[in-house]
Amino acid sequence: MAHFRPNTLLAEIAEDPKVIFVTGKGGVGKSTVAALLVESAIRSGLRCAEIVLGDFAKLEIQDEESGDLASDVATIGNESAASTGTSETTTDTINIDPAEALIEYLEDHGFGKFASRLIGTGVIGVVSTAIPGIRDLLLLGKIKQIERDSDYDLLVVDSPATGHALSFLTSPTGLKEIADIGPLRSQAEDVIAMLQDHQRVGCVVVTIPEETPVAESIELIKLLETKVGVKVTSIVVNQVLDPVLEVDPAILQANPKHPLVTAYRYSKGWETIQRVHIDELLKLQSPKVVELPLVFDVESPKETASAVLEKLDNVHRGHVIEKESM
Repeated sequence: MAHFRPNTLLAEIAEDPKVIFVTGKGGVGKSTVAALLVESAIRSGLRCAEIVLGDFAKLEIQDEESGDLASDVATIGNESAASTGTSETTTDTINIDPAEALIEYLEDHGFGKFASRLIGTGVIGVVSTAIPGIRDLLLLGKIKQIERDSDYDLLVVDSPATGHALSFLTSPTGLKEIADIGPLRSQAEDVIAMLQDHQRVGCVVVTIPEETPVAESIELIKLLETKVGVKVTSIVVNQVLDPVLEVDPAILQANPKHPLVTAYRYSKGWETIQRVHIDELLKLQSPKVVELPLVFDVESPKETASAVLEKLDNVHRGHVIEKESM
């Protein structure tokens, strides 16, 4: 019997780029889709890392001896359920700390002796706020370095939500326009080249089948492609309801106030509304639309991702059994 293959879903959502930025309106399941891509990559035997971006609010006055500001790379054991059994695999979580990104940048340009002290006094925080886009550029530069120097098959970046995603990804262009020469301009040009290389970078936009998230996603896709030049590999519609079976209208008319009939009409109504919004996305010539089912009794993004993959596997098995019995 054939089994649902996570690598098929991975290819459908992310295609071939090594770096995938996952973004979407807050609350639509952006982190869940990032976790799903990582889990799919692991089950497919790929070496994958999830990149988690630190908060620039951490650039505050702190004691130099309070702790290590370096980026942290954690290896987490995961159980990967393949068609041949269960095996132990690992995935790396790379936390890019903004303070460390600034220290590294200063060290690379001859200011190593002063870097930690400047952060400790809070001066770096003032400077990074005064230069629009420099903080985002340094994070993107770090991602570029990891993409260039690592041997990962896939890097999944849990990017900022829609409101910040565009400014985050357009920061190199803005800095390139104001920096005529020097290391900042070179860094900006290198990052722009990476973002616009469709073999290296792609972006996944996550939404849910509701009016506002869909409208914002359509606008975001247009801006990402025109202002950033990044390829949007897919738009993932999360939390899609299972199809509601049709019921004989005569039964509905004969029992209009029955609780089951009320529940049926409610579910059917929501299904209809969701399809209207999904159809709006399907009208776009690109990117492709990928639907993920709604799952229950889960909490974390990782748990949700595993439940989605399991549900897709069960649905696929049902289709295969149905075909084999015909």
